[in-house]
Amino acid sequence: MTYFATFFSHFGATRYKLLCDGQGITCRVMPVPRDLSSSCGTCVRCEDSYTDAVIPSCGHWYGEWSPNGDAASSADCRRNGCRHTGKVLCEPLACRLLLKDAEAYDFTLCPVCGEVSDGARLTLIEEAKATAQRLPRGELVLRIGDLQNGERMLSVGFEYGGRLTQPTGQVEITLPAAMLDGYALMLLDADGVETALPHTLNGDEATFTLDFTTNGGPALALRLISVS
Repeated sequence: MTYFATFFSHFGATRYKLLCDGQGITCRVMPVPRDLSSSCGTCVRCEDSYTDAVIPSCGHWYGEWSPNGDAASSADCRRNGCRHTGKVLCEPLACRLLLKDAEAYDFTLCPVCGEVSDGARLTLIEEAKATAQRLPRGELVLRIGDLQNGERMLSVGFEYGGRLTQPTGQVEITLPAAMLDGYALMLLDADGVETALPHTLNGDEATFTLDFTTNGGPALALRLISVS
């Protein structure tokens, strides 16, 4: 069914159309049909429609975040038909490696986009999974790769809209076993002190547990030491 709403002024018709648009009602401004009135005027024509429930719009769902080179990263929305590209500032994690003769190798890395201050970039492991009594908002982002000095690093965090979210308690991380083949895991603190972190192998998967209550921040860095 079609409805016509008539008004004393064009302004009133335009304002009414804006209100209809805001409610998702299909309508258009047009001259008043002659079979309704012989005088000139403006009306709004609305088609009969009914909405059983209002479905809220979905937020953006981003793909992999990539460094922009300006201490920020960007990612395209993965939702069908959306062409939005998000951009956020990186939240660098300060790291220190104590090498031979106590020589310190200081650098920062972004757990979200993988950019490292020494020019390297850690690779996103999409097969990684997280299990916990309660996971934080967002998605697991686990990255692994070599620094410019050849040391191999792994970072673990959770991101929502490109921003780190805070895990709590123990989180079990599972990733392809090949990623840790021949390596031992060492958990780093801000001063470069390393703590051995055991992992178990189960077929094609490797698993280790991180305690974010003990270690604090929203993301953690681990050093992979060759044992082969």
